[in-house]
Amino acid sequence: VTVCCDSQAAIKRLRDTSYGPGQALAKWAINYARRLTWKRVKVEIRWVPGHKDLEGNEATDKAAKEAARRHLPGKDDRVGDTFTSLAFIKRHLTHAKWAASRRWIQKRTTKGNSYVPPKTIQPDPALFSAPKGIASRLMQLRTGHALIGTHCKKRHIGGVTDDTCRLCERYPESREHLFRHCPRWRMERKDLEAAVKKEAKTHPRLKTWRTWNMARFLAEPVFTPALLQFLKDTGVARCPPR
Repeated sequence: VTVCCDSQAAIKRLRDTSYGPGQALAKWAINYARRLTWKRVKVEIRWVPGHKDLEGNEATDKAAKEAARRHLPGKDDRVGDTFTSLAFIKRHLTHAKWAASRRWIQKRTTKGNSYVPPKTIQPDPALFSAPKGIASRLMQLRTGHALIGTHCKKRHIGGVTDDTCRLCERYPESREHLFRHCPRWRMERKDLEAAVKKEAKTHPRLKTWRTWNMARFLAEPVFTPALLQFLKDTGVARCPPR
């Protein structure tokens, strides 16, 4: 029996049954090949260039993709022991936890105004490489729980009863005010806007960033480096109002 395969990764995976993606399928294939060997049937796996006029290759590739598409895990799937590896179970649980977290957030926030959750489960490299103090302040600002006047007054933090900006003493010390209007950070805000504008030029979907509400603006991962620099330069939300 000769098995032709155009995937070098799949052939490499069939060399052993070590832990990793495709572990269960590799075990099944190796055991099946052993049973054929016991019956004195020689099994050979050969690599062939993909779609290079090999008869049946296109049809086989199409059938394999269709089979994989039918067995992709969905919301109604159950994790069983058939063709299930530890990597698959871990991935399945991660997606389930992520979906549950999004549902929890949606129930407890005002859509689009208070907090915009991340769109992917991948960590933001700029945020995770920043100093912990600055990164935590950005996350607090994103979720609306930063040590600024409006939040401290609402939650009675530190006995704050007046949410007037401690810097300009004119308007409520909100996220909108600190990032877009407070005259105290005029120069730092120019640097922030210049950095954001530069990024927006390379991402067409960001061209309307000036019209975004503050929750969406703070949640945009492309703007994370500029926002972190602004927090570093200004010290916004470092300590509660007095």
